[in-house]
Amino acid sequence: MLEPQAIFIAIAALFIILNAAVLIIAVKKGAKARNAIKDLNIGDINPFAEPRKKFSKELDGYTIYFNYSPRRKNHSASFEMYITGLPEAEFEVSKENKSDRISKALSLSREFQTGESLFDNNFYIASDDDILCREIFTNSECKQAVQKLLTDSADNLRLKNGMLTLRISPVDVSRFNAPTILNGMCQNMAIFAAKIPAAAAVPHPIRVGTQVSTVKIVNYSPVVIAISGFALIFVSDHFYAPVDSTSLFFESLRYSGPAFFGFMAFAVATLKGSSRAHRDLFLIFVISLFGIPVLGYGLMATLNGYLDTNPVTTFEQPILKKFKSSGKKKSYHLEVKSWRKPALTEMIRVDYETYSQANPENGTLLITSGPGYFQHPYITKIQLPAITP
Repeated sequence: MLEPQAIFIAIAALFIILNAAVLIIAVKKGAKARNAIKDLNIGDINPFAEPRKKFSKELDGYTIYFNYSPRRKNHSASFEMYITGLPEAEFEVSKENKSDRISKALSLSREFQTGESLFDNNFYIASDDDILCREIFTNSECKQAVQKLLTDSADNLRLKNGMLTLRISPVDVSRFNAPTILNGMCQNMAIFAAKIPAAAAVPHPIRVGTQVSTVKIVNYSPVVIAISGFALIFVSDHFYAPVDSTSLFFESLRYSGPAFFGFMAFAVATLKGSSRAHRDLFLIFVISLFGIPVLGYGLMATLNGYLDTNPVTTFEQPILKKFKSSGKKKSYHLEVKSWRKPALTEMIRVDYETYSQANPENGTLLITSGPGYFQHPYITKIQLPAITP
């Protein structure tokens, strides 16, 4: 059987080899991209020549801006083209994927249909403004522009806050091997942008304010829940630190579990039928799956100490050993004999000063503890006994 050290060395070696392979591939792609950049020009400009510098081009009365960001750590190379100063309308067009098709089949989301099966089966329009979509996406020129723009490896074409943006990420610069490609993309962006003002000017019915507010509450609640949970954990750790946080967490799941499923049911009922329902629900699911248990634990740990009316007791327990965790942010721990179950031990987290002064050979630790409202003992104070001269 392999020793743990041998296994660790093998894993580390594999990790280094994989990273080296990724680095070599990235360097080769970068060299290929730099060679291709020399021939990329739109008239007098080359948007790929100077990364992160904004370039612009005038075409058919519109100013089209370009922004290229090369690959860097944790970020792939990206390229954006955008036009500003358009009406305040909102939509996003992307290539239709499996999740889009499944959500439509389950009637979870609803997408505007142009009536042209080839377009409807290949592209997904994320917008609940049917009037705007009808004015834009039933136009043959607009549909052709979308097909050409999104065929060129683009992620999506989006209109938001008066800005029409075409984003490509990751972008392979060497693929743009002729100026005519970018010129064609500029022309299609201008054609599409020209149809938006008239479409946005068509009268729209007023949306009900309560419906809009409910949707916003559902979308933002998971983030607020997660932040609140961390805040409560911070409070409980500083004032009512649970002795056995694991058992308290599992007990809190009795409440946070049903709360999670109840919230998800409410979210589905609220968002069902919108064009972005499946995308919003996926994000809500991921954040809530993490955030609601965090809130449940933090709330239960805080209330366990705050609502406890029993008197606290100070115990003087022998220190058995001490250790500190590794990593950038070190934590310090003392192992003491349990005051709850004499045959067991307790791991107590302490500050650096207490840790440095603690003596595992014959030292003791004073622990002030309460029984807890939910019968989970908690600690309010930790200190070393006063040294007598």
